Amino acid sequence: MALVDSDYEFRWVDIGAQGGCPDAQIWNQCELKNAIERGVIGIQPAAPLPGDDRPMSYYIIADDAFGMNTWLMKPFSRRGLANDERIFNYRLSRARRVDENTFGILANRFRCLLSVMLQDPDTVYAIVLARVCLHNIMRVRYPGEQNPIIDQYTGMV
Repeated sequence: MALVDSDYEFRWVDIGAQGGCPDAQIWNQCELKNAIERGVIGIQPAAPLPGDDRPMSYYIIADDAFGMNTWLMKPFSRRGLANDERIFNYRLSRARRVDENTFGILANRFRCLLSVMLQDPDTVYAIVLARVCLHNIMRVRYPGEQNPIIDQYTGMV
């Protein structure tokens, strides 16, 4: 499980949960959620977007498996939605694509992540964490070289 930003960079990762564990279960037991709820890590205060003067709050965007919170945004339930709720769900889904695309870029950049890893779990943990760190370094140090990769996974080509 990971938290990514709009620049396709990993901001937090939780590596090592069993593959069959639901995301909500992993989230409910993770350090990031606990730190946010205890106030150790705060969500940034509302600030105006570029070209606007009204403050906009920051949120973590999640799917409908997660529990609602003041700092977490998730879609409306699928039944009996009003038109504005369907529009909201569509736009939220588009925002969540950044997360999916980030994982796609990571896995295709480091192809060992596309198959079963037969190493010891501690070794797999180190391999995945190293790949996440390398991914972020490449995003920061070589942003121009990353654009073709991002375009490929975001459907811009």
